[in-house]
Amino acid sequence: GEKKDLDAKKKVLNAKADALQLKLVPMFEHKGIQNIALTGIGMFYLNPSTYVRIEDEGKLFAWLRENKLDSIIKTTVLNQTLRGFVNERLEANLPVPEGVKTYSETEVRLRKA
Repeated sequence: GEKKDLDAKKKVLNAKADALQLKLVPMFEHKGIQNIALTGIGMFYLNPSTYVRIEDEGKLFAWLRENKLDSIIKTTVLNQTLRGFVNERLEANLPVPEGVKTYSETEVRLRKA
């Protein structure tokens, strides 16, 4: 039906957007571009993000408890909560908790006009 057709189109558009992303980020970085404004479309800009993955939950939880930061521990630490917490620590030049691995990825985003 119509929903299935729209989902298929969305999948194709997302694949095209991902392919474009793979080309734009290196181009922006190579040329030292932070943003580009296009009249009637908006501004494309680089958006760096830090992603986190728990490598050793035991070490992470022990580290959080030792540093009196165990208030973020739930039955499981939600990735979004951990990501925000780690980003705050990185911005404050504080170490990443033990048991957590980070990697950074930059993408181009569009702020519509």
